[in-house]
Amino acid sequence: MATQLYFDLEYLDEVVDSNESERAVDLKIRDIRRGAIVWLFGQRIDGIGISVPTRVKRFQADLAGFWNQPSQSTRSRGLTQVMIPTRSIIVECRTGRADCWPDPARSSALLPELKNLKRDRLELEKEIREQEPELRETSTLFDEYSEWNYEGSENSQYRELAKQIQKIEAAVYKGTRFESMRDAEVADLLYLAVPEKTVHPHELADDWGLLWVDAKFNVTLVADAETRNCAPENRFHLVQNIASANTRSVLFSLGIYERSGKFQLGPVPRRRRLKIEAE
Repeated sequence: MATQLYFDLEYLDEVVDSNESERAVDLKIRDIRRGAIVWLFGQRIDGIGISVPTRVKRFQADLAGFWNQPSQSTRSRGLTQVMIPTRSIIVECRTGRADCWPDPARSSALLPELKNLKRDRLELEKEIREQEPELRETSTLFDEYSEWNYEGSENSQYRELAKQIQKIEAAVYKGTRFESMRDAEVADLLYLAVPEKTVHPHELADDWGLLWVDAKFNVTLVADAETRNCAPENRFHLVQNIASANTRSVLFSLGIYERSGKFQLGPVPRRRRLKIEAE
């Protein structure tokens, strides 16, 4: 993407060595999903679903959700306001590093190089901000939240570095679900949720953000996702798939089961009353 936010990130210097991942908390995929869902509702999300197809049927996202905004109806009759989905999100949940890359041995060899290249890119971006101030696209009170068009830079070293990063990321992530989810272009925001310290920001696929889940299922936002601004019809496509995916949960909660293509009434699952202790 040509435009990106400037964050003076120092995380690349703070990344722990590879042994740190061995001390990551042991969580099940359900635990990571639960933590991520609570975090999403903390972001005031309006709708959410699990195992949501990103295409017509294939490539299911672990979690998908959307935010609505009221909009004036263009029709003279009926509703005067309608709810329009303005942002969508996909969260892929993984329990370990081996689940993130199709070839762990290859990724282990390439990720350290990727880390060094991204550190070099941060340094070059500092130079660009000083030497090419005309690339600043927004004026804000705080410089760290300004947007910069780094790809418009005349710095040949930066352009060559960007090509190297793109080449290594393609070698690491080509053919993965992360690439498939991004290429579907149905979500404005893409996040990877993992047990804390399992994956680090410099190891992410392009555009993806990172969530760490601790032993108590609390979520820490480690890296922001880059907003992709997907097409409205693509966003509607994901919202419809969320509704379809949630149909299974509705049927199960009411004791309706499918047998050989026919829907039949069965026992309603027993509800348990759980005591939630106040913090």
